[in-house]
Amino acid sequence: MTADPIEIRALRPDEAQKLVACVRRCYGDSYIDPAQYDGERIAQAIAEGRRHALVALSPSGEVVGHMGITLRRQGDRTADAGMTLVDPRYRGRGIAHELGAALGRAAQALELVGAHDYPVTVHGATQRVGADHLITTGLLLDNMPADVSFQEMEPASRSRSASLIRYLPLSRAPERTSMPPPRYEAVIRWLCARAELPRRFAAPEAHPTAAVTSRIEIGEDTRRDILRIAVVKGGSNLAADITARLRKLGGAPAAIHIDLPLADPAAAAAAEACWSLGFFFGGLLPEFRDGDVLRLQRLAAPPSPDCVPVLESEAGRALCRFVLRDAATRRDPAPSRGPAPDPTR
Repeated sequence: MTADPIEIRALRPDEAQKLVACVRRCYGDSYIDPAQYDGERIAQAIAEGRRHALVALSPSGEVVGHMGITLRRQGDRTADAGMTLVDPRYRGRGIAHELGAALGRAAQALELVGAHDYPVTVHGATQRVGADHLITTGLLLDNMPADVSFQEMEPASRSRSASLIRYLPLSRAPERTSMPPPRYEAVIRWLCARAELPRRFAAPEAHPTAAVTSRIEIGEDTRRDILRIAVVKGGSNLAADITARLRKLGGAPAAIHIDLPLADPAAAAAAEACWSLGFFFGGLLPEFRDGDVLRLQRLAAPPSPDCVPVLESEAGRALCRFVLRDAATRRDPAPSRGPAPDPTR
């Protein structure tokens, strides 16, 4: 019997509620982003051009698959790709791969340099989408709450789980100077080479210019229980500013992420200060804001031993070993005072 034909195209604003229905069939009420249950909000983002949603439609007009691009800021060179959904009734038909190809074409039409996605690690299905083109550049531990339910893909553990960071190059990235902290220079060089990023590496300033004042932005993802700190501009007070902000926290979120721009000479000193505060490597985000970003992470509790990430690629497994070693070093910093180990070894 021939399977019903599936149409792949962009979602119209007036079809947003059909996408909400698909989210419910795939996740029930547990999807990580509550905005995906708000049809009006989805419709507005599509109408304003901030969101580009590619969907698979059944002959009856149901949305049975989705993959989208969300622009973080107008004029950014990269965007976030994600929310890969396939209705449980339609899995095993290659719909996700068709959506991935359509998404790549949409991203190129937007003249993006690249896109980022963050597949889960409780199963490998979303990691296989675009695996030949996407480069794994990070692993965020405890990034997903335990109550996220994947219909017909239930995880073995009910602990918080990790997410990958992946980068999809769409065109040649601009040449940039990168000043990574010595502790992470080897892994950043390795990731830049894998992503074919044209980078010149330079030594960062040991003591940033006193006249420059740092500026940071703080956001909170309450659903994930994650605090996010983005460094917009580094200065001589950056490390002290981050330390002061962390000490003012009323509670202890499950994870804290700090993004440091690698073109900023002050970022390396800030990374060392963060390392002394218990932060460890999270990943590289190429062209994330105005250049490459180093993401560090700190967890409220050690990673759960019963929640082992499911990783589809050897590069992903190598990076996972590197992140876990760096996390373990932070729990017992005495054995290592120099650069973190090279993940390629």
